[in-house]
Amino acid sequence: MLDIILMAFLGVGGGIVAGLVPGVHPNTISGVMVVFTASLLAVFTPHAVAVFIIAMAISNTFMDFIPSIFIGAPEEDTSMSVLPGHRFLLEGRAQEAICLTVAGGLGVIILSIALFPFISFMLPPLYEGVKSYMGWLLLGLAGFMVLLEDGMKKVFGLFVFLVAGLFGMMALGTPLIPDEQLLFPIFSGMFGISTLIISLRSGAVVPRQVEGPIRIPGRESVMGSIKGFLSGMVMGVLPGIGASQAGVLCQELSGSRSIKEYMVAIGGINTVASLFSLLALYLIARPRSGAAIAVEALLQDFGFTEMLLLMSVSLFSAGISGYLTVKVGRWLGGIFQKIGYKNLSVGVIALLIFLCAVLTGWIGMLYMFTATAIGMLAPLLGTKRTHGMAVLMLPIMLYYFGLG
Repeated sequence: MLDIILMAFLGVGGGIVAGLVPGVHPNTISGVMVVFTASLLAVFTPHAVAVFIIAMAISNTFMDFIPSIFIGAPEEDTSMSVLPGHRFLLEGRAQEAICLTVAGGLGVIILSIALFPFISFMLPPLYEGVKSYMGWLLLGLAGFMVLLEDGMKKVFGLFVFLVAGLFGMMALGTPLIPDEQLLFPIFSGMFGISTLIISLRSGAVVPRQVEGPIRIPGRESVMGSIKGFLSGMVMGVLPGIGASQAGVLCQELSGSRSIKEYMVAIGGINTVASLFSLLALYLIARPRSGAAIAVEALLQDFGFTEMLLLMSVSLFSAGISGYLTVKVGRWLGGIFQKIGYKNLSVGVIALLIFLCAVLTGWIGMLYMFTATAIGMLAPLLGTKRTHGMAVLMLPIMLYYFGLG
């Protein structure tokens, strides 16, 4: 029991590091741990190692919003929080944005645990009912996102979708770089560096950030958490759907235009997606994340007892991580304010390029620069950045159509 408690705390610490350092993702750490499974099992039980992985994955979903909001350095799951997060930052309300994502993460954890019996009943037949139509569902979602644009922007949105999708088809599945490493240069360029460059070109100046207590609106927190939970269910069923598409889809279908509600929902989607990857492993034997794949490799018999243990660890990690995210965000906000936005942006661009060179070599840097150019298309053409997610969506769609 003591080793499980120790690994839960260490997992939270690992998630904090993975969240704050661009380019370090829980899936990467989980993959490394699988390679060294034999050595780890000589010291810890398989359940203790699995607890570390899940605690790290849940903790990361809270902490990784700090760099995406303050410095525009997103992971795949936080890529679409960059633009609204920057809006809060430029209005001096970055801490409020962080608190909204924390509210969403905590809300969906509570909802997921409370509705676990309902999920257990609904998810398996829902998955069986739609798995034969995955390609058409993904195509319909892509078309819906394009049709949300106004007038000629529909054409521009389709153009961005096709360019990003063709780039994804050329980049993914090649022997040049493993797919798990390739996502870092692609998403750092498409949603991180491109955002920072445009901010620098516009001469954006970050005002002093609001200090003191922050009030989180109850209605928007509840509605955002519910939307985050429902969007997480969509991600649990449809492969290739990211937090961005799920969040925008849920907002559009509900008719809400509240940016606060959207930030709560995005914060919730990332957390519930990590939890649903476990539920998918337990209910339909389909791990939906690197962390769930690692757990599957560690726990050969993944049953109800293991599911309850890891859900308890998820709740524990969410509570600690939510508190620490608010505290660390406030502390880093003061530091970033002293550095200055221009210096910080240039420094982050340099850091991302350096990490890309170290982790993926010159091929990865080529992908990053290409992704940056594609990432700048959407804001320059006045369309939604969501279309850039076609870099993953189109290859997966073609796979289900038997063309990939």
